[in-house]
Amino acid sequence: MLKALNSEIEFLRSDKTMVWNTYQNTEDELHECNERKKSLLRQLSEESKAKGSARKANYVIEQCHGNFQLCYFSVHSHGFRKPFLY
Repeated sequence: MLKALNSEIEFLRSDKTMVWNTYQNTEDELHECNERKKSLLRQLSEESKAKGSARKANYVIEQCHGNFQLCYFSVHSHGFRKPFLY
């Protein structure tokens, strides 16, 4: 009888250890998921900023191109052969 109780106690201890290890693994996985989420949010934020910068750069390029065309047509309308760039 005592041997059976000792076996049961050992089984419960090993079961407790298994449950604790599973809990720890779950906590570690949760921490890794949270870190990955933070990393992805940072990456998304950086990409969003980069897209905003690219959009702004395209706007400036379009403005410069428009200014160049205005200068070119203005110079040509006055009879000059070469476009004047400033």
